[in-house]
Amino acid sequence: MKRYRILLKEMKTMLALTGLVLFVILFSVPPDCSSADRELFRPEWIMPEGYPEWFHGWGRIGYIGEDEISINDIHLRLSPFVTYHTPTENYARKDLFTKGKLVGFLFNEENEIISLWLITMEEERK
Repeated sequence: MKRYRILLKEMKTMLALTGLVLFVILFSVPPDCSSADRELFRPEWIMPEGYPEWFHGWGRIGYIGEDEISINDIHLRLSPFVTYHTPTENYARKDLFTKGKLVGFLFNEENEIISLWLITMEEERK
């Protein structure tokens, strides 16, 4: 009888640990940004005049190349016709978009970024 209690206790512990591991994995892995079903979301901050009300995503630039970009450690493709926008310039230069900058972006039907929008927070403007 004592052996069964020990076995039952070990099984409960294993189930609890398995549940904890699944919980951590579920909430720590970012969602796949390559999904064809792109949902638009509205940022929590007020966008400058001329900016879209909705973005497909946003985050900090980790790397930007000729035809690819890393935002929040997720690698995405840039459209050959990508446009760059800042609060002061509707069609800005690409070199203003560097590592660490906060950006919003929109996708086309081929899951390529077609526009990048520089987001400057009040603290960054000072």
